[in-house]
Amino acid sequence: MLETVNATRFDRLMSTGKTKPALLACQRADGTEVEVVTKFSAGCERGVTALAIEAILAMLAVDLDLPTPEPVLVDVSPEVIDPASSQFAHDLARTSLSPAYGSVRLPPGYSAVASDKRFDGLITQAAEILAFDGMILNPDRRISNPNCQCDGKHFAIFDHEAALVGLEVLGTILQPYPWTPGALATLGQGPGQHVLFTLLSGKDLQFDRFTAAWAVVTDARLAAYKDALPNSWDSAFPVVDLALDYLGELRKHVPAVLDEVRRILQ
Repeated sequence: MLETVNATRFDRLMSTGKTKPALLACQRADGTEVEVVTKFSAGCERGVTALAIEAILAMLAVDLDLPTPEPVLVDVSPEVIDPASSQFAHDLARTSLSPAYGSVRLPPGYSAVASDKRFDGLITQAAEILAFDGMILNPDRRISNPNCQCDGKHFAIFDHEAALVGLEVLGTILQPYPWTPGALATLGQGPGQHVLFTLLSGKDLQFDRFTAAWAVVTDARLAAYKDALPNSWDSAFPVVDLALDYLGELRKHVPAVLDEVRRILQ
């Protein structure tokens, strides 16, 4: 579910991203080269837990056929990153757990979504993205962030490490379940407004495909997400278990979450 690729060349630090990701040339098991936007545990506020949560949610997004770059694990030797090119990136790799987490770089033509731009023909895909973010408690797909992009024909979403925070208090007033009436209101309000909210407001939304897609997220599939994570990330496993328990419960409430999505967009 998560291919491991080997970093062979450091190209540069990405110009955006609070986790300070690096663009690395990597080699797949079949010998082909691929460019990977790579995140290191030392660059994340939640450390390796952020990588584990992002990996799980990327695998879930793939299973739900949402538009997301291929997730991979990245073996990075600090020697691959010459300190003369970037001392910061070299130190980040040296002080992080291995492997790192990465997503295959998007092809040319993608750019960050602007909240007031029209995307004719992509309304259903946009609605599924907003619903997915509500389901995974993701407050970070905001207008100011470049983690939702489009090439005019497809969206692409990435950077899920800020999602599934507060699982310990989920279901309380501090963090209500997303199927609770009013729980998703923040997706349409203030600085936390979802980047696709304006595009979708007032639209007649169809979720038939998205609802049916959840059938593949079985108990066995959820267990496989954890099995795909490297043992070196084991300090994150208690939170991973909470996340998987939540996703298992979420499956029962998909229609109710979608009702809340429709409500906030009326």
